[in-house]
Amino acid sequence: MLPRRIALVLLAAATLVLVAPPALAAPVVTVKGRTSVRVLGVQRSASGVVVQGELLDRDLGGGVKDRQVEITFVEGDAVRTRRVATDADGRFTLLLPGVSTTLQTFRISARFRGDHEYAADAQDPQELDVTKAALELELGASDLDGTSASHPLHVRTRSEGQPVSVAVSLRIEGGRHLGTVQTGADGSATLRVTSRDLGELGTAVLIAHFAGDARFNPTSRRHEILLSSPVALTLSAHESEVAADGEILLTGSVRDARAPIPGATIALEAMGRHAASALSDSAGRFAFRLSAAEFPPGRLELTARFTPTLIWHRAATSPLLTLQILPPRPIPVGRYVALVIATLLTLAVLLLVRFAPALRRLLGARGTRRRRPRPSEEAGRLDELPEVASGVEFSRRGLRGLIRPAFDVSGTVVDASDRIPVAGAELSVVDANGVAVVETTSGARGEFAIPALPAGLHTVVVQRHGYVSERFSVQLPHRGNLHAVRINLAQVRVRILELYRAATISLLPAKERWACWTPRETVRHAGRRAGRRLAPLEDLTLLLERAYWSGAILDEAALPDAARLAESVSVEDRAPGR
Repeated sequence: MLPRRIALVLLAAATLVLVAPPALAAPVVTVKGRTSVRVLGVQRSASGVVVQGELLDRDLGGGVKDRQVEITFVEGDAVRTRRVATDADGRFTLLLPGVSTTLQTFRISARFRGDHEYAADAQDPQELDVTKAALELELGASDLDGTSASHPLHVRTRSEGQPVSVAVSLRIEGGRHLGTVQTGADGSATLRVTSRDLGELGTAVLIAHFAGDARFNPTSRRHEILLSSPVALTLSAHESEVAADGEILLTGSVRDARAPIPGATIALEAMGRHAASALSDSAGRFAFRLSAAEFPPGRLELTARFTPTLIWHRAATSPLLTLQILPPRPIPVGRYVALVIATLLTLAVLLLVRFAPALRRLLGARGTRRRRPRPSEEAGRLDELPEVASGVEFSRRGLRGLIRPAFDVSGTVVDASDRIPVAGAELSVVDANGVAVVETTSGARGEFAIPALPAGLHTVVVQRHGYVSERFSVQLPHRGNLHAVRINLAQVRVRILELYRAATISLLPAKERWACWTPRETVRHAGRRAGRRLAPLEDLTLLLERAYWSGAILDEAALPDAARLAESVSVEDRAPGR
């Protein structure tokens, strides 16, 4: 026997396996066929009453075999329910023994409960006379052309396989009455109705009803019809002949008999094979752009195909479109040599540009040793320090643009002081009226990409909270100079510091104090020398401290105030003896 501890562990493991929740699986969707169950008639026999009926597949039109149908009939105050199986043709015959032979009319209904293949269906109770024969109704309309002004609806009536002449009324389920026809001696009749009577494109349920007479029991037939529309599909090319290295531009449209079809999927076939796909716009238009290099030179046959997603649209194929792909032109030998020489010269220039700084440093190291400037000389240049350079730097490496003009703009946004990427910068392309036509935002690495724009002159505005905005113009198409553009944004606080330095450098006892004195020390020194408070200098100092040490990020709207305060530090406010 197993030890008690091991036995308990095994029992716990078995319990977890048995009670573990079942694994989640993808949902299963079952599509069931639609059915139609009906009682065709009743007949009296020596042992009771015989009920006859059928169970049909509404989509395929044939019988559904080997299915159970419930028959409910009312005899006086008694309600009885029996089950009967359908045969190979979907028909069923049920003998109701012990039914009173004195009654002629029975209230009978049929019901099919459905299964894993077919959906349920039921027939409303109807009064059937055992002394009357059953009437069969057939409708011949199924798929009708929605562009036609009128449509024929064919009706056939039979009883026990023989044609009979009766009056049949037709109507749309839940809609209008279409009319009444009298079938002839051959059991057939035709009723013409207009497209307006049938309603919009799509499916409609047609009800044919016979009210009954002295010979036949009343009966009805439910039949679905489809009012469809043909689809017109066009395809055209901008040029009938395309160079081997050119582009094939195709346009077309798709519409039904009443309106354009938006959002339609159009497949393009080239030489019988799928080449591309496109979606139609709100006006039913679509376009394809292909590279001619993907196809061999010579005759190219193109066809567009439309596969409908709505049942009332019919599939369509455009007329065959023929293009001519021209063979590539041979390049003369002289051009080969010229290309090799040009490539070598370009490589030499690139190497010279690439290693020019190193060569200058190497040659400079052989000359005289540079003299280190004295502190007094460095202090003398403090007031000549250049401002932080902002603005736009256009690329000069647009090699791709030398081959093909471009219509897009891309690059990075960086801080003008330390060249750190600026994320979240807002870029807007505005038209001549100042309306933004394209807006985008720089990424985590400062990168941005503006998609293809129409040809012409455009203005690009770059903004970021805490930075001075930049505005520059671009002319499209370009030759690569608008790829890898670098936009240098200067911080607002840096511009305020530059204004402060220019206004206070001459107030210091010595210019080298600028690198070690705080703004408050500068204010106290200038006030003592002037013998009074210098309000503009104090306000300018407070604005500088707020920009650098308060934690607040100032917007560029603070720059006009800073410039005004710097200008107000007049000659009278400065220390004497300067």
